[in-house]
Amino acid sequence: MNLFIVNTPPLDVFEHMAFDEALAVNAAQNESRCFLRFYNWGNLPPSATFGYAQFFIDIKKEFAAKNFEGPFTRRPTGGGVVYHDGDLTFSLVFNSSLTRAAQIYEMLHGALNAQIDGGLAGAVPKEAYAPRVAGAAGICFSNPVENDILDAAGHKILGGAIRRFGGVVLYQGSLQRAGARGDERLKAQVQTALENLWNSKFSPYKFDENFISAARAAAGAVYKTKQWLEKF
Repeated sequence: MNLFIVNTPPLDVFEHMAFDEALAVNAAQNESRCFLRFYNWGNLPPSATFGYAQFFIDIKKEFAAKNFEGPFTRRPTGGGVVYHDGDLTFSLVFNSSLTRAAQIYEMLHGALNAQIDGGLAGAVPKEAYAPRVAGAAGICFSNPVENDILDAAGHKILGGAIRRFGGVVLYQGSLQRAGARGDERLKAQVQTALENLWNSKFSPYKFDENFISAARAAAGAVYKTKQWLEKF
C-alpha cells in the first residue's frame, strides 16, 4: 500500500465534506493508494456534521436543545451528530476488501488504540452500547457503539463513520479530548498507527489546484443546499 498525507488550506465544514468525497471518488481508485488528511479548520467558529441517513427534523431538535447556531451539514458517511469544536478531525480514503463496516472499524480503531497514549482504554463491548432514543438524533459522542474508543474514565474519545464507493472506503474520524486539534504529537501518533497497520510510510501528496477548486464548487452545489441538508 502506498500511503499519502494530504494537506489543504483552511476549509469550512461544507468544503471538508466535499473534499473528502472528491478524494474518494477521484483520487483513490488506484488500489495501491491510501490517503490520510487532518482537517485544517483555520480559525473558523465551531461547526457540526450529522450522519447521511439521519432525519433532519431530529437534527433541528438536537441543535435547538444545545443552542447550537454554527454552520452544519450532512456528511457523506453515516453515524450521528458530531460537534467540531477543538476535535482532531481526520479522514482516510483507501481500498479495502473487507465487506462489513464493523471489520473496518475494528481494524482502524484497533491500530489507533494500540498507538495513542494518554488514556485510550479500548473498544466498546457490545453489552455497553447506548440505546438510541426514539425520535432523537444520535449524538456520536454521547452514544458509543461497537469499536468506538473510550478513555480510562469511560468517556467516548474516538468515533468514526464510513461510506463505500465501490471498493474504496471513506472513513471520517473525530478524536475528542482537551487540546486534540492543536496536538502535533497526537497527529504523529495517528500517522504512526496507520503506518504500522499497513507496514509503509506516508509521503506528501500534491494535488492539482483545480481539485480543491472543484471541491469548493461542490460544497456550494451540494453540501450547502436545502436539498442535501433536508434529504431525509
